[in-house]
Amino acid sequence: MVERASPIGGRPRLTIAVPVFNVAPELIEEAVGSALRLRLPIEVVLVDDGSTRREVVACVDRLASSDPRVRLLRQENRGLNGARNTALRAARGEWLTILDPDDRVASAAADVLHGLAPDVDVLLASAGGFAASGTGTEAYDLTGFPERPDPATVVADLLAIFNHGRESSSFLVAVTWAKVFRVDFLRGSGLWFDETLVKREDAEWMLRVLHATDRIAVSHSRFVDYRYGVAGSGSRRYDERIVAGHVEIGRRLDGFSTVSAELRQLYKVELIKDAINAVFTHPDAPRRMHGRDAYLAFRDELSVDLPLWRLGALQGAPLSRRLLYVVIRRRWHGPLRVLTLGRRLARRTRRSC
Repeated sequence: MVERASPIGGRPRLTIAVPVFNVAPELIEEAVGSALRLRLPIEVVLVDDGSTRREVVACVDRLASSDPRVRLLRQENRGLNGARNTALRAARGEWLTILDPDDRVASAAADVLHGLAPDVDVLLASAGGFAASGTGTEAYDLTGFPERPDPATVVADLLAIFNHGRESSSFLVAVTWAKVFRVDFLRGSGLWFDETLVKREDAEWMLRVLHATDRIAVSHSRFVDYRYGVAGSGSRRYDERIVAGHVEIGRRLDGFSTVSAELRQLYKVELIKDAINAVFTHPDAPRRMHGRDAYLAFRDELSVDLPLWRLGALQGAPLSRRLLYVVIRRRWHGPLRVLTLGRRLARRTRRSC
């Protein structure tokens, strides 16, 4: 790892970690610029995870040269979690927040930071979302949480994301952004990111974080503006490693004995749904991954044997999610074949336009 940095005096109050890999330079500049507008002692740690585009390399060089609060760390490509681990190891601040390079620190972020107290290890904040196309907005609020929530309630909300979808507190709790973490707590608890996971790695890490402390606070002010629908986003690319990673997450989830079996299985249904979209019906997947045998081998690794609908565990889920649960529970593969054909046809149509 190579560091290029300008020295700053004293320990920063906050480290803002920005992992970068071949992101459009204008988005990186916008993200870093929003962070530097915070009026408190900060450092921005840019981790260039082996970017290969010259304009990206030049952009992060320029940002590190233009402001002494910006540190640039370069490493060979290790993936998103590898870049996050590098930032956590290098952080000089008392607190750490993670900012994706295509997001922005919100204008109300200073209000969030007022909630940092000596008896807090993790601060959860609200966030806003805006479409990359410029045609929509979303809100991710924590209105159902008190300022000092019970950790079990927060974990239960994260695990119920199948019922609530993206525009919800469940989604917000499950991601790493819009949060501030005490650096000594993370390091002292060994809360490093798992570099073998390529999807749902945020949720897996947050589950470990939330089980490691009860010193959790909530701010209802917006901390981050999240850019969704970014073309070429890594979350939309086909990657067969998702299958083994989701099985491993399900296995680890079974180790949380304080979480009810219904909630553990509800999140496994979410993992299966995610793999259906990202692998088993993905237009770029090889033919064998579209087959019944590959899907059922994965689905059966994530045992879903409880009647969650009858037990009331699908409360709040829209009808489409309830029907998908039935497809998953009954081990039906036919609907996946139909979805695969539809996605292939949609891709051909877009390419022909």
